[in-house]
This record gives sequence, structure tokens and C-alpha cells, in this order.
Amino acid sequence: MTSMVRRVFNFDEMVKWHYEHTVSEEELAKTMNSKKEFLTGMAMRESSNLEELKAFKARMKTEILEGLEEADANYTRMPIRSSTCPWYYRIYCIPMEVVFTSVCSTYCACNSGPGEIYATNEECLEYYCKDHLECHNDCFRMNSVNIQCS
Repeated sequence: MTSMVRRVFNFDEMVKWHYEHTVSEEELAKTMNSKKEFLTGMAMRESSNLEELKAFKARMKTEILEGLEEADANYTRMPIRSSTCPWYYRIYCIPMEVVFTSVCSTYCACNSGPGEIYATNEECLEYYCKDHLECHNDCFRMNSVNIQCS
């Protein structure tokens, strides 16, 4: 899969766009998300097994973030820095935060508690939106989410 991810993503170019302010973080996030969707679509054509697709998406996330981390270190000529939410992780997470705030939070708030699908909101988020929750906690925790169940 590594070669597939590297054929679809030009990590060096994305890092250059970031540092030279050629495009905004939101545009980088859109570009990254469309490439992720393309790769996911290819994987779905090869397998409809849910567990295989989950594993594919986890490997893809790791390879994308490692590729960007390496390209960033090469561009800046600085050693890889430890940070909870470096810029490349934030652009990876921007589309996930949109889903977290518009879908996950509402779904879990309205479907957890006594007599509901999930015992707690936390259990729902962990099961239903694990990757989205990780991104939210790492990069967007300060954003408030307004939830109304109908």
C-alpha cells in the first residue's frame, strides 16, 4: 500500500504549499481528503470486508502522516518535532472535525444513555467516531459543540 499512497500523494509538494502559503490550510485539507477518498474507493472495490477496510484506513492514515512528517523534516531541515497537533495532522483532521461537530456529536448525544443504543456518550464516540474523536481531542478540543436532539 505504501507505493499506492505515495503515488497519489506528493508529500513534498504539500509541504511546500504549506510553507510558501500557496494554498490555505482548508484547501490543503480538501486536497488531502479527496485523495483519501480516492484511495478508500479503490480499497472498497477490492474488498467489501468492513474489518479489512478499517485496517486499510488505519494504515493509510499512518502512511499519510509519516509521509508528511518526513517531507516536513526534509523541507525545514529540522529534526522531526514532537507535537500533539502539528500542521500536517491538523490538515488531516479538518474534514474529520467537520464530521465530528456536525454528525458524531449529535448522533452520540442523542443515542446514548438509559434505554439508548449506547450506555454513555463516551462509549458512542469511541465506537462510532473513534478517528474523529482523536482528531477533535488532539487539535480542536477548544471548539464548542452545540447539540440539539429532536
